[in-house]
Amino acid sequence: MSYRSLLVIWTLSLAGVVSIEAGSTRSVRLKIRLDQTTGLHATSVVLTSPTGRKYPAVLRGDEFDVPEGLFSSASLDVAIGLPNESLHLVAISQDDFRGTWDVFLSDNGFPSRFAVPKKAKASEVCVVTFEWGVGDPREMAQSKCRQRLH
Repeated sequence: MSYRSLLVIWTLSLAGVVSIEAGSTRSVRLKIRLDQTTGLHATSVVLTSPTGRKYPAVLRGDEFDVPEGLFSSASLDVAIGLPNESLHLVAISQDDFRGTWDVFLSDNGFPSRFAVPKKAKASEVCVVTFEWGVGDPREMAQSKCRQRLH
């Protein structure tokens, strides 16, 4: 774990935002696409526990680390900041915090291969494919997860 990561964890622990112990981490790589075009990059990632405690993750390019100490509950919410909008993924299983997350966004409608919630506006939906490198990837879609920033 880098010095900067430890400093952020220490600062947040002192502030009472999150209490975790230093140790091993899981790395997640984000690939974010809008209308099948790659090139969107997260500007921030904040993890929130079911009790409301927040942990701003340190981004390294398109990757962020999640300390194992955050997995005392079965799931975490994830807020991903983008240049012109924010994404809020709810109740992401701790098993999904590894490998690559392919995040698909659309302003014009999703291809039929995606199981998008019925009657949901495409511009408010996030489809995420969790790829672990072993076994079949898992896919989920959430509506109302995108918020435009003005």
